Amino acid sequence: MKILVTGAGGFIGVRLVHRLLAEGHDVVALVRAPKGELRLPKPRLQVVRGDMTDAASLDRAVAGCDVVVHLANATAVTDWAKARAINVEGTRVLLDACKRAGVKRMVFTSTLSALRERRGPYGQTKLEAEALVRASGMPFVILRPSLVYGAHGIGLVANLAAYLRGLPVVPVIGDGRIELDPIHLEDVNEVIVQCLTRDDVQGKAYDLLGPDRVTFNQFLDRLSAEIGVKKPYLHLPGELMFIAARIATAVLGRSPITEDNVLGLISPAKIDRDSAFRDFKLKWRTLDAGLRDVLVEPVPGDEGAIAPGRAGIPVAPLMARMPRPAKRVRVAVVGLGKLGVAHTAVLSMVPDAELVGFTDLAPALGKSLRGMGFLAPFYPTLGELLAQAKPDAVWVCTPPHVHEPVARQCVEAGAAVFIEKPLAQSVESGERIAELSRRPGAKVSCGYTLAFWPSFAAAQHAIATGAIGDVKGARSSMFLSQVFGPQKGWIVDPSKSGGGVVANISSHLLFVLRWCLGQPVAVKAEWKKLYGVVEDEVKATFQLASGAEVTFDTSWSVQGYPMSATTFEVEGSNGTLVVTNESIELDLREARAGWPAGITKVLHPELPQPSRFDLNGEAYVLEDAAFTAWVAGGEEPPGTAAIALDVQRMMSAIYASCEKNGAQVEVAR
Repeated sequence: MKILVTGAGGFIGVRLVHRLLAEGHDVVALVRAPKGELRLPKPRLQVVRGDMTDAASLDRAVAGCDVVVHLANATAVTDWAKARAINVEGTRVLLDACKRAGVKRMVFTSTLSALRERRGPYGQTKLEAEALVRASGMPFVILRPSLVYGAHGIGLVANLAAYLRGLPVVPVIGDGRIELDPIHLEDVNEVIVQCLTRDDVQGKAYDLLGPDRVTFNQFLDRLSAEIGVKKPYLHLPGELMFIAARIATAVLGRSPITEDNVLGLISPAKIDRDSAFRDFKLKWRTLDAGLRDVLVEPVPGDEGAIAPGRAGIPVAPLMARMPRPAKRVRVAVVGLGKLGVAHTAVLSMVPDAELVGFTDLAPALGKSLRGMGFLAPFYPTLGELLAQAKPDAVWVCTPPHVHEPVARQCVEAGAAVFIEKPLAQSVESGERIAELSRRPGAKVSCGYTLAFWPSFAAAQHAIATGAIGDVKGARSSMFLSQVFGPQKGWIVDPSKSGGGVVANISSHLLFVLRWCLGQPVAVKAEWKKLYGVVEDEVKATFQLASGAEVTFDTSWSVQGYPMSATTFEVEGSNGTLVVTNESIELDLREARAGWPAGITKVLHPELPQPSRFDLNGEAYVLEDAAFTAWVAGGEEPPGTAAIALDVQRMMSAIYASCEKNGAQVEVAR
């Protein structure tokens, strides 16, 4: 049978594709961007790039398929129009494509959120999509999974376990009495597989529930017992958190807590608890057995514990432990835009980091932050913040042209400074910040987050320890779907932002190149300015001191990358290394630095991940925790002011070469 799986790169889809291939099916995997194992050729697997808003890609994907398993959805989208475009209109277009291709059946995964008394964007649009499936005339089965868990070391269970281990008090939205029926991932996929061929379930909808019915408080109790800890719960008023989620959405655009997240913990659903157990005869995994199956084994004494990962691969020292300050560190945030709010949320989760104050030119942002539950004082000016709150460390989340004066004022007040990337808007300003960092007792770092991303940390360690030998050449790219028209504000003023896609997005990739390969000596570059005065695309070639060349390709104006996708490939005298956000792969001629000879591919879940709080990945937490640990006397983090200045010089050389139509320009050292 030939089966299309939409959302094949997701939590359920990855395991489902693996199972279908193992059972001998031909599988078409529809993904926005191939990642993990989907990047590698496999017999009977066809990977199609596209998404639910791209009708042509759906036609390509469905061609010749017998059955479609429709998993793709916009689960964390807070914008109603976007949720409807993906979940409703996308399903409509897919159904039309299925009819044209002669597909015999669709297995549609919905959600129990569609049955709640109150529904957010996700629940409501999935309910509307169900109606489209029912009215399509196509044979179908609708599945509404409950809380799905089951991937080793990742997902909700691992996150909650980390909160229970690391937080003195665990926040819970609502009274915790909402009832859950957690279901194991493998049970969900078993039901999906049965629905591919069984005629007796056709035309029906099933609520997929695990065999244990528990309240959320009881779920936390079971999890606490399994990992051997017990922490008090702080119950947050559900309606207040619902309002906070709406405010966060308005401020951030994409909130770490959505309306649907909150409703899932305060709004009951009318659920059929019998039909699936009656019609699908399988050995349903109990919650206790499932938790034992997927939990990372607890390590006594969480402080200093070695992070779990695949046995037998080297652990990058940077990722071996969750950083933790040796004493309480008083922290403050300057600039309450998206990144300022994000760091505020992260710092609230860092052990022994105490938020003592905020400031921004817009006082209304301070009120919004308080509405989200952050109660530290808002100060009208930076001077008042430094004088009255007396922070040990300050997170500078302002536009780049303000970094230098803010950093200077903080350093002169005796506070350590964390600066969101890039270091500055110009090399000259960056040099003055680096000079500040060399003052006695001063501590200045820059927020290049990929240093704490598991796969990139592993890659740097592999290169630094000589696993691939001498570097002969490298290729790199970073893409994002963000800019498709003229922009407004400081970001399109080079005197304030420092530039376009290179300064604001792919300076992260430049940091990786500098961190892993050293400072290049020269560059040739060309740009495209598609929508304004700053660059939207850049192609460049760096030359290293050894003579090796490193290509660099970036754009924030390409479709298919809702989250930034970074790829770094290195050829060495002993083999090759390929690293992405999702995995690292080495192909070595001989065993070296703890890596075996031949091909070794390690996926993101198998890499050490000492933090379990996820805000666009765990790296933000590790990055902020590492800086607070440094402030308290610990090790210096990778994003030093000196390296950040080197990145600034790389950017300046790129722009100079672009201005000279691709002529070679030396990179200052």
